[in-house]
Amino acid sequence: MSEPTKIKITQRKGQPLEVEVLNVTGDSCTEITAPLNQLGISQTQLKEEYFESSVSVDTTTEIHL
Repeated sequence: MSEPTKIKITQRKGQPLEVEVLNVTGDSCTEITAPLNQLGISQTQLKEEYFESSVSVDTTTEIHL
């Protein structure tokens, strides 16, 4: 079971918001933070998890009789 997605937001006086998305790989993090980036209140710094492939598991099983 994977960890839930978490968003950590830090505000320092006189600086843009620091938004960190945890437990996400690939470009999903940029989709999650897009509204904040569009407002211009945060800035983007990509972590190494951004460059990892997202993994999906198909749990469907077909049985043919």
